[in-house]
Amino acid sequence: VEAAPQLDPRQPVLYIEYCPVTTAYRHHAVRLHAALAEALRTMKPELQLQLRLNETKAPRVGAFEVHIASRPTDNSQHRYPLWTGISRVPVTAKVPNVDDIIAPACLALRLR
Repeated sequence: VEAAPQLDPRQPVLYIEYCPVTTAYRHHAVRLHAALAEALRTMKPELQLQLRLNETKAPRVGAFEVHIASRPTDNSQHRYPLWTGISRVPVTAKVPNVDDIIAPACLALRLR
């Protein structure tokens, strides 16, 4: 297993937990991060949104959970929830569109 790169303590982090059974979820997570990072940079060009995938030891089956924090944190209480897909059906409804999470991400990062 490859070690995750060190996080910059001054930059925000997008945390995504996704179901390991559905292989497309990782691809969706990476694309969602890229789209959100680009959208946030239009408001604050120096912002570099970092990404952490499946930090929990056992990601839940059916999960696609998105949280954001203004800086890296191991404390889930300091992460702001942007999306929960755990109980959504069908499977295609589990992954958000970037438009669904921009406003709450801006609120969490105090960009608006």
